[in-house]
Amino acid sequence: MLKVKLNDLITLVGVALCILQIYRVNGLNCGRVKLMREVIRNGNKTVRGEWPFIAALFEVNPVQYICGGTVISNKHVLTAAHCIEKKYTSDKLPPERLEVRLGAFNISVPQEMGSVRMNVSKIFVHPDWKPYSKSFDGDIAVLLLSESVAVSNFIQPICLPANDDIIDGTTIDVHGTVVGWGLANRTVHEDIPRKLVAEALNSSECFREDSGIIGSLSSRSFCARSRDSIPMKGDSGGGFFVASISTWVQYGVVSFIRPNSTGHSHSDMLSAYTNVKSFKEWIANVVIESDGEVGEATMKVDLPSICGYEVSLNLGYVCEVNDLIIRSAHVEISSVHGSHSEGKGNDDVRALSFSGKYLVSLPIGVGTFFKNLKHLKIGVFQSPSLRLKYMLRSSFKNMTNLVKLFVFDNDIEALDSDCLRDLPNLEMFCLLNNRITTLKEKFFFYNEKLHEISLSGNRIENLPKNIFERNYELKSLYLERNSLRAVDEAIFKTNTKLFYVNLSENKLEFLPPRLFENNLLLRTLLLRANSLAMLDHRIFSRNINLEEVDLTVNQVAALPYNLFVNNLLLQSADFSNNSIRMVDERIFETNIDLRHVNLSTNLLEIFPKNIFKNNLRLVTVLLDNNLLTTTDESTFESNEQLQTVSLSSNPLESFKMNLFEKNYMLRHLLLENISFTTLDEFSFEMSTSFELVALSSNGIKSLPKNVFKNMSSLSTLFVGKNSLKTLDEEIFQSNGYLSNLNLFSNELESLPKNLLKNNVFLSLISLDKNHLKTIDEELFAGNVYLKYVSLSSNQLEELPRNLFRNNLLLHMVNVSNNFLKEIDENIFERNMLIRIVSFSSNKLEYLPADLFKNNFLLGLAYFEKNSLKVIDSNFSYVKNLQIISFHGNPCTNMTYVTKGSYKEPLTYSLTELQSILRSHCNSTNLPI
Repeated sequence: MLKVKLNDLITLVGVALCILQIYRVNGLNCGRVKLMREVIRNGNKTVRGEWPFIAALFEVNPVQYICGGTVISNKHVLTAAHCIEKKYTSDKLPPERLEVRLGAFNISVPQEMGSVRMNVSKIFVHPDWKPYSKSFDGDIAVLLLSESVAVSNFIQPICLPANDDIIDGTTIDVHGTVVGWGLANRTVHEDIPRKLVAEALNSSECFREDSGIIGSLSSRSFCARSRDSIPMKGDSGGGFFVASISTWVQYGVVSFIRPNSTGHSHSDMLSAYTNVKSFKEWIANVVIESDGEVGEATMKVDLPSICGYEVSLNLGYVCEVNDLIIRSAHVEISSVHGSHSEGKGNDDVRALSFSGKYLVSLPIGVGTFFKNLKHLKIGVFQSPSLRLKYMLRSSFKNMTNLVKLFVFDNDIEALDSDCLRDLPNLEMFCLLNNRITTLKEKFFFYNEKLHEISLSGNRIENLPKNIFERNYELKSLYLERNSLRAVDEAIFKTNTKLFYVNLSENKLEFLPPRLFENNLLLRTLLLRANSLAMLDHRIFSRNINLEEVDLTVNQVAALPYNLFVNNLLLQSADFSNNSIRMVDERIFETNIDLRHVNLSTNLLEIFPKNIFKNNLRLVTVLLDNNLLTTTDESTFESNEQLQTVSLSSNPLESFKMNLFEKNYMLRHLLLENISFTTLDEFSFEMSTSFELVALSSNGIKSLPKNVFKNMSSLSTLFVGKNSLKTLDEEIFQSNGYLSNLNLFSNELESLPKNLLKNNVFLSLISLDKNHLKTIDEELFAGNVYLKYVSLSSNQLEELPRNLFRNNLLLHMVNVSNNFLKEIDENIFERNMLIRIVSFSSNKLEYLPADLFKNNFLLGLAYFEKNSLKVIDSNFSYVKNLQIISFHGNPCTNMTYVTKGSYKEPLTYSLTELQSILRSHCNSTNLPI
């Protein structure tokens, strides 16, 4: 990418640069008034236009004022539920009996200039409102007006509280204003609205002043003390408004009062309010579902410079934001400037990336400046979190062209149902590694073009059955690493184009039989690491395009014989790490395209001989870690394309080597830990394509010299943990491509000097834990590609000077735990690439001066637990040295460690190391 120099990049702290608070969930201006006056705490007069968001509710036939309300959109009014469904009665007002006056000031004037009289088409009372309950919980309702009303100086919507705003039981000394046409005396309402100031109290103080309020107040309401006057009958449904610089936010709805409840004066009474924030999501959903929009309080900020602009080959013109700090939600950007590439501007930006600092909320208004944005990324995959907590609908204002949205590794716990409403062209949504526990039913309702959704790495416990109902283009769904315990059988009903589903690493115990019945294009289904105990035979019956099923690490005990009968295109079936005791030979009968089967780590005791007779394209079969005691020699006779078989860790009583007689393409054979002790030299006669053979952990006592003769492609051979005493020098002569040879933990006492002469490409050889006493200097002469040699835990008393002379690529030598008394100073003379040597636990007394003179890349050297008395070696040659340990030697117990390379208590510089060795391990210091 071409990096463009950025001028004047700044760090923003949202609170410090706040210049205006305004709420705009989806572009709706709110809480603004043309006439702003200071709140008069000891007065109750109002003037026309001062409260443009209040509304008056009238009952018609006959016309009479009943309650207050608040304008929250151009066609919705918020009020109290008890104004509609009266307390302790069955009286319920229908829409046709209501009229709402907006912009009204003097309600005694029916046709007042600037006011509008509207009918009500629908009423939404919160479902928790119970008229006959003592509690006033859920005392909130929304009225849908019959027509939209034009915003004017006298009619404005109020702002709803922001998510991070708090006014509840923990809040003290929040002063709000209540405005309404309550009773002026016992029978007559005020003609013009009066106002009063009330102080919100926390729950304990409220109960202390009036313990009788406990039964009526709920956790979703708050009380307030008013000292100049109290709300009266008729003020119900009105708002508890809080001023925020030049805007107003509604925190409460007048619910009930407690007059004369404590013996206090009439002007020091308690009033109760429904907490709007507690019901904000319900309010927003009601408004959105009836084609309205609400507003929300934000902070407006200037960003003189936000972007580092660059050109990406994949994404086009990109803005990268690395230094932004926002510690508050609802921060709105008012300006963006930066140093653009020549001929480019904000309209050319196609991708935006936020990373590197702190972003509690996505700033609002990004789409205003980058109008053609298609890709938005918040955070970096598997990198330090931005700590993003909020994503709101307003964050995506004017981003209608957005195609891909990625949110990586943040702290989001919940999302509003309308969050993605204004992104109709969104095709890919990735919310990876956050803290989401649930999603609302209509979260993806407006995103009909979505074809990929990733919710991996969250804490989702359940999904609404209709959450993907309108995502007709959905093709890939990633839900792994959550806490799902169940999924509804109709959840994928409308997703007919779905072809990839990942539900791995959840807590699923059951799959509905018809879960995937409409997903005829489904190709891949991953369900590993769940708690599934059974599978219904109908689960895949309609998925005729199914290619891969992964049920690794579950609790499945049995597989229905007809589980895959209709899946003719099935290629891979993985049931490893379950509790399967048997499989029917018909299970793969119709799967003629089957390539991979994994049944390892189960409880299989018998394996049907005809199970793969129709699977002519079979490539891989893994049956390791079962309880198989025998194998039929005809099991794989039809599988001429078979390449990998594992039967390791089974208690096979006998093993028929002609089992693979017809598998000419077999490349990988794993027969470890199956307790067979002999191999015939014709065992692998027909297996000319072998690349890997694993025979470790058996009781093999000898290898016939021609056993690997026909394996000209053999590259990896494991014969460790057996009982081999000798090897014929011609045993590997035909294996010219052998690169990895493991012979550890045998009983080898010697090795023929020509054993490896034809293995030019040998890269790694392990001869640990044998009984080797000597080693010929010609053993590795022909292995010019040798990199790793391990001869530890043998009985070697010396290493020939020329042992490694031809191994110019040698990286590591381990000869620890032997009986070496000396090292020739020229043993590594030609090994300029060597990086690791270990001579620990030997009997070395002396290290020659020029031992590492040519080993400039040496990083780790271990000489622990030897008998070193003299160390003449000069380590100043070794500029790359990170660790050299002399722990447990007579002349020094020190360890040299470069800073940060290893956790050791003793750390020296290279100069100090050399000085200590001269003073402690010099020949002049030897005892006489």
